[in-house]
This record gives sequence, C-alpha cells and structure tokens, in this order.
Amino acid sequence: MTDTIEAVAAGIRACTLCPLHKGARQAVPGEGSAEAGILFLGEAPGYNEDVQGRPHRRTAGPGRPR
Repeated sequence: MTDTIEAVAAGIRACTLCPLHKGARQAVPGEGSAEAGILFLGEAPGYNEDVQGRPHRRTAGPGRPR
C-alpha cells in the first residue's frame, strides 16, 4: 500500500496538466499512514504549506494569525 501512496505522490509532484503548478514552489500531496481509517482532504495548499511542503500548517479557527 505504501508503494501506491508514494506513486500517487510522485504523480502529483510531476503533474503539469493545469496552471496551478506554475505558481507553486512545490506540490503538497499529503502525509500520514496508508492504514488510517480517516482522510482529511484540503482544498489547496496555502502559503505555509507551499513553503514547507507539508499539509495543514496553519492554526484553524477565529483569531488565528494571518
């Protein structure tokens, strides 16, 4: 299963089918266990995710720093 997830991540990193890749520093395919019973799907990486290459790097909720 890990091979499949890594293959999907490699495909995401190599994708140039839409213009989103032009403004991104790097792709952020996600991270975590292939055996997890739940999946969190984000709409698109934000600035911090793009810089760090890791998903969900911001604090959620009211009053978060901008």
